[in-house]
Amino acid sequence: MKYLKSLLLAALILAPMLDAQAQSQRSKTKAKTSKTVATKTSEDPSARLFRTMLPATAKVMFVDSMVVPKANFMQHIPLPPEAGSIFVKNDSKQATTMGQYENGFRDRKIFAVGDTLNSLLLNQTLLGNEWSDPLALGNISDRSYMLQNYPYLCSDGITLFFSATGPNSLGGRDIFMTAYDRDNTKWYEPQNYGMPFNSTANDYMMVIDDLDSLGWLVSDRFQKGDSVCIYTFVPTTPRQDFSGDDLDNKKLESLAKIDRIQDTWKFGDRAAAIRRERGLRNRKETENTNQGVLFIVNDDIVVSPEHLKTAEGRRLAQQWQELKTMIANTEATLDQKRDQYHQNRSAQLAKEILSLEKDYQQQRQDIYTIEKQIRRYELQQ
Repeated sequence: MKYLKSLLLAALILAPMLDAQAQSQRSKTKAKTSKTVATKTSEDPSARLFRTMLPATAKVMFVDSMVVPKANFMQHIPLPPEAGSIFVKNDSKQATTMGQYENGFRDRKIFAVGDTLNSLLLNQTLLGNEWSDPLALGNISDRSYMLQNYPYLCSDGITLFFSATGPNSLGGRDIFMTAYDRDNTKWYEPQNYGMPFNSTANDYMMVIDDLDSLGWLVSDRFQKGDSVCIYTFVPTTPRQDFSGDDLDNKKLESLAKIDRIQDTWKFGDRAAAIRRERGLRNRKETENTNQGVLFIVNDDIVVSPEHLKTAEGRRLAQQWQELKTMIANTEATLDQKRDQYHQNRSAQLAKEILSLEKDYQQQRQDIYTIEKQIRRYELQQ
């Protein structure tokens, strides 16, 4: 809960920078003396915002990352039920994907509605046995914060993250944070959550599990096609920056862009964070196992392997199950090697761990590829 309280402080720190930037963007440019001078002095607004926000880049340890299809990235975030649930609603007619959040008590929803031109966030609460009429989140303008989507409400019930575009975006979608003022029954003006959570690419979603001290950032930075990267990180309280680290701009920009998550591992206890996330993923897989192994073919068809229609699909399902076993074995070996490394920090153990982590990443990527192939075969029937 301390972390969630510090989010408001972080917003207050970032707000003056962003307000100054917004005023600069709204001010009229003086008459140009020549095209040559204009070319030299002009600066792209997003580049100017990047430069302005760079000194406030948060010091965060990114534990791990995984590349998944954008269409179903929420399935790969191991959010515990008590922290709520996240899912998407696809509208094939509008060609849109709208994010939805429901709290752990299942009595409150925040969700996006709209189309590819405009969308906004709505709120619903359960009153007795009936849901209230959907209401727009007041004070959050759909002009300043356009294409609002992918909401997540933190466990304090007042801190909200969402994704949007607008004049205070670094480029594409950015993560914004706001909080509900219960005394005045309104939402505070949203603030850009800054770097490294935002980038010049599209940053879709921020999810924080306060109980397990883990967070997930979804972004398409460095990705191709319809893929996104889910970065697992450890929230810090209070928010820290690099003001005391004597970094040059090149190194600071690299950390702001998350060029290499390995560069952040010295900022915390990565092994402990991996164990916490592993526990969440194992819990989620156990829940799925109790329900039987399911393959989601599309929004309406959910089947177990033996019920797949095609021989190719059933063959791939067998490979999928074998690969799941391989992943479990790799995870167990990694845990063992990491424990050994804490006892004896040898170069050989470090090399073995890095090699196993590469294998683990490849195995997870292979799982997603097989799932995609199964869906393609089944949908052809």
